[in-house]
Amino acid sequence: MLAIISLFIMTVSGCQNDEIAEATESEQQPGSSGGDDSGDSGSGGSSSSGDEGGGSEPSLRYDTLTVAEFVNGNFEGGVFVSGYIVGDCTKSIKYAEFEPPFTHQQALLIADAQNETSPDCLAAIQLPQGKKRDALNLVDHPEHFRHRITLFGYRTTYLRIAGMKDFSAFYVE
Repeated sequence: MLAIISLFIMTVSGCQNDEIAEATESEQQPGSSGGDDSGDSGSGGSSSSGDEGGGSEPSLRYDTLTVAEFVNGNFEGGVFVSGYIVGDCTKSIKYAEFEPPFTHQQALLIADAQNETSPDCLAAIQLPQGKKRDALNLVDHPEHFRHRITLFGYRTTYLRIAGMKDFSAFYVE
């Protein structure tokens, strides 16, 4: 898993040094060996960290953000975000489902707490048709409910809340 993320980061940033691998490896959480190790790569785009400072080269954030940091952050570029899958949704947040049986395959909702339902504390993750939707949606995979997921992507507004429409890598614990 870490090798996939490291390779992806090197590809997106165009950087080929060992600092990237070291930064990614330092994010591995103790005891996180369980679960499926699934990844899917896509196109990158420009990346910058949103850190204030003068004239430094744009970079990606290597630390993993909480959902609260992701929702409330003001940054540009690709980021890792990690939270619990707490529900699914379609069209707008008013159609959110927080208990099985789930019926929407279009989006996941993630949060820092396993029982969170407040829209202000959620991030919406678009599941485009194809491999990502097939692998993650709660209709076909109710076993993912309340499991931790880590994603790499770009923050945007989705379903009228903070979210990701395009993520390039994911890992469900």
